[in-house]
Amino acid sequence: PLYHDMGLIAGFLLPLLTGTPLVLLDTFEWAANPALLLRAIEAERATVCWLPNFAFQLLARIEAAHDLRSMRAFVNCSEPVSRAAFRAFCARHGVAPRQLAVSYGLAENVFAVSQTPIGRPPRVLIVDRAKYQRGLIEVRGITGALDEALDAPDPPDAAATCEIVSCGPVIPGVQTCLEVDNGRDIGEILVRGPTTVPGYFEGPRAQDADGWFPTGDLGFVHDGELHVCGRKKDIIIHHGKNVFPQDVEAIASADPDVHGGRVVAIGWHDPGAGSEEVFVLFEPPGFLGLDGRAKVRARLKRRIGELLDVDASAIAVPRRWLRKTSSGKIARRANLEHHRACQARVVHVWGDSHAWIFSGRRGLRTTWIGPHVGNTIGALSAPIAAALAQIDPRDVCLLQGGEPECRSLLPIAPDPPAQIRRSVAQYREVLGAFRRAWPGVLGFLSDIPTQSETFDHGDPLWPIRGTGEARHRYQKMFYDEMAAMCRDIGILFLDVCTPLLGPDDRMDNALRADAVHLDPRHLDVYVRVLEDALGPIDWEPAPAAAVAWDGTRPGFEQVVKSLIRQVAPDRGEPDYEHLVSGGVLTSLDILALTAGLLDRFGVEIPPTEIHRDRFESLDAIYEHFVKPRAQDRAAH
Repeated sequence: PLYHDMGLIAGFLLPLLTGTPLVLLDTFEWAANPALLLRAIEAERATVCWLPNFAFQLLARIEAAHDLRSMRAFVNCSEPVSRAAFRAFCARHGVAPRQLAVSYGLAENVFAVSQTPIGRPPRVLIVDRAKYQRGLIEVRGITGALDEALDAPDPPDAAATCEIVSCGPVIPGVQTCLEVDNGRDIGEILVRGPTTVPGYFEGPRAQDADGWFPTGDLGFVHDGELHVCGRKKDIIIHHGKNVFPQDVEAIASADPDVHGGRVVAIGWHDPGAGSEEVFVLFEPPGFLGLDGRAKVRARLKRRIGELLDVDASAIAVPRRWLRKTSSGKIARRANLEHHRACQARVVHVWGDSHAWIFSGRRGLRTTWIGPHVGNTIGALSAPIAAALAQIDPRDVCLLQGGEPECRSLLPIAPDPPAQIRRSVAQYREVLGAFRRAWPGVLGFLSDIPTQSETFDHGDPLWPIRGTGEARHRYQKMFYDEMAAMCRDIGILFLDVCTPLLGPDDRMDNALRADAVHLDPRHLDVYVRVLEDALGPIDWEPAPAAAVAWDGTRPGFEQVVKSLIRQVAPDRGEPDYEHLVSGGVLTSLDILALTAGLLDRFGVEIPPTEIHRDRFESLDAIYEHFVKPRAQDRAAH
């Protein structure tokens, strides 16, 4: 961009000074469509272009062929240079090594400090990795940018060495020196020259008495050429080793499931380990589900460990979540704080039986509240109000609902549109009560699409009524009204209904766990909707809660009776021998009870195992679900 020193000086003022024809591309349009640059080069027969390193990675993923022979120099600058990015770019587009160049510059020197000669491939030092991580340089070899075969596997000593691309000799009129400690070879780069700024206005960095300005960058000089390692403030001290985050980022960026330029490596001090732990936050090119994330995490962890001897944790974040500076560079500190804030908060889902799908996830808490949110319209029930008072204001609260109404009430209402307006008005009152009781992020989460077919699915309280066409028509009307209401009162509306509709505006029943609920294997639809609105959420399974059960049969009955009274508080004194046939437990209550069995007994019940007859009595529950757990407990 022209408000950045590279764009303003090299990409605008220099062409004006030399009378060189100039072609400008909008930065944001290019980021959305990187091929624009290659098409412009081919059409205009361009000769010089300045690019940050991540741009080479992005361009390497464009498959269309372009004629780039007119280019004298693709200049890699503005961030640490990776030879892997050069290799991939040249392999994809047939660019010759002599067309590559590297420059090091900074705004405080009004851009350039060093530059590799045009027409000569940049040199690459192969150095001992262990010594490099201690601030020492032992050169194992020197090559050109593309000397080896482009598709060659890593050499046998790849884990013992690393590649440092030269930034070339210092340009005329500029001087550099290094400020090093304890006999190390790598030190902070100091610069002085006729265009070096005296310092920052009321800031900490300024020229010393001899005119040297501290750049904040670390580097070293070899054979008269400057080599830049990274930012001094960004170094991660991991188990006694200096880890430059751009080395980690270069490895991650080479993965096909990582969006080029949208990855950041950050360190966070772990008091228990006495060291900084390494986290890699990355944006995938498109949506990546939970299974896909697990595979990429394992792949990146293995690859980074092999090449850097670093134990890194990779975390996928939604597209456009990572924060960048105004010049397009990754803002490391801002992303660290942003990530920590997301990890610290919990998403609370208050809803009907559909909220059961979130049970057992580390970053979510589910509370089944059924149809009874408040004692009166606009007033929350005492248990909910008490629970809200205990929630951290940094957390997120979502009220979930809608599908039972669309299934049972709206299809048979005398005036469905009027009933929808009344329901939305009641939700407005309830959400207003939530807002008065709790000031944090608040939203409404829709349910999945209602059932298309009409049959008795065994729930007398919320049966499937009317026709499928009527249910879907009123469902759309209801959620449209809910979305408008949420916008009006300034809260989030999260829609998981629409993404699950097929071309015929119906949900495929193969996606359901039973007649009305989503199969947990398709949880990714919730993942996408929630993270697009709220940022990354910790979907990892929560550790098993402490079990308040002594392992005995009487102890089991005491705990389960307590759970049944919680999920069905308004059914009087239960008949524990006829829980289902006696009307104590409905299908919704059974789903809520399964979450309690997981929490109190560590029993995870798959949807395919949830049958009404297995919840008919305490004996049935114990024999089908808890007795096997008790036997395992005794065996261990």
